[in-house]
Amino acid sequence: MLVVVVGLGAVTAYQYLAGDDAGPPHPEAWDSRVAPYAEQVEKLRGLDFKQPVYVDFLSTKEFKAKVEVDDEGLDEEERTEIEQYEGMLRALGLIDAKVDIVKAMSDNSTGGTLAYYDPEDERIRMRGRELTPASTATLVHELTHALQDQHFDLESKLDDDDATQASMHRAVAEGDASRIEHLWVNDLPAKKRAAVEKAQQRTYEQGMKELAGVPAFVQAVAGAPYALGEPLSTLATAAEGLKGANDLFDDAPTNDEHLLKPLSWLNDKEKAKKVPEVELAKGESAIEDADGEFGALGWLFTLAERVPVLTALDAADAWGGDHYRSYTSKGRVCVRAHFTGDDASGTALMKSALTTWVARAPRGTASLTQVEDHLVFTSCDPEKATTRSSEASLDALTLAATRSTLAAQGAEAPGMSDTIAWCFADNVVHRLSIEQLTSDELPPGFEETMTEIAMDCRAS
Repeated sequence: MLVVVVGLGAVTAYQYLAGDDAGPPHPEAWDSRVAPYAEQVEKLRGLDFKQPVYVDFLSTKEFKAKVEVDDEGLDEEERTEIEQYEGMLRALGLIDAKVDIVKAMSDNSTGGTLAYYDPEDERIRMRGRELTPASTATLVHELTHALQDQHFDLESKLDDDDATQASMHRAVAEGDASRIEHLWVNDLPAKKRAAVEKAQQRTYEQGMKELAGVPAFVQAVAGAPYALGEPLSTLATAAEGLKGANDLFDDAPTNDEHLLKPLSWLNDKEKAKKVPEVELAKGESAIEDADGEFGALGWLFTLAERVPVLTALDAADAWGGDHYRSYTSKGRVCVRAHFTGDDASGTALMKSALTTWVARAPRGTASLTQVEDHLVFTSCDPEKATTRSSEASLDALTLAATRSTLAAQGAEAPGMSDTIAWCFADNVVHRLSIEQLTSDELPPGFEETMTEIAMDCRAS
């Protein structure tokens, strides 16, 4: 999957490193500060811990040292790979020429992160020596990861040789943990809930300040498993209860279209269409491990940089299958991708969006053709000639996540079918602007608009 970036979420995260077979040590009992939360997680998740895990409370300095990405130890080959990756992102308009991707990833790892669970040593590490209202919710999230690991073996799933499948497992894990975290917050007495939510808002605002220099694309990729995984988990649980939540771990989505449109997995589990693999011409040299499935989210974030976000979302929705390859040509890094829609109209929709994208790219860097039933898209790194990215990836993720969240909430309502819930959610994001969707205040005529959308969806 193209958009896999080694990074951590803005508020909660877990790290993955390959472990040994001996198994790490575990405490005989929970830390007394942690025990009540572990018990609550067991109740909310419907699973029991097989053993306690260590929870380390670290100073901010100690914690940041654990999560920072250090490039000092990189060898020449690794640095070349990073430079090629940066070139690929520039070719797609996702970052500009001044971005240091390693620093961006490091800043994203430390900005606002309060804790992480590490499947290698099966420990939770908390930022801060004491529990605070904000970190209690984060602790619940990370305890859920520990519980997942004990029942579903996260380590092996996150180490899947298929990069797309590993990403899907991560989204399932993050979505499940986010769902439990929010259930825990909602179950708190009103006064405690208000205190936790207020503290979380302060943490979020501080985190956004720390992430101010991080490209939107890096933030969006790190945030997508949380923002899109939770609605998928919620819909699966609404449909089949505990079984639905558990089944996602053993039967995870096969591609990120199922994150963008979760009902496509829960209802039909449609797999990607096969397209001809990208072949390189004479003088083009393949970049190792830079090929495979581009993915619906890859198209969403890429398109959003140069076409309206709703246009990007509609085109990404039309995804049927693809294959991409990154390569070097005359010293420049390029990307070529084959795309087919879920039907002929889907291919035409993407063709229209990409035609606009190519026209807005620096001159001579991108092209688009159609060969039979699939598109051939090529774009090369404009290097210093690149224009600054529009930073629209986060807006694109906001639209997609808002739609899925509304659909999940609707599916839980009595008498509401999945189809009607999705129709309602999709129409809401098409009728309201990003500013209206994220505002604390309801726009004029909001109730009338919602009623009109609901009536149209029930009638269709």
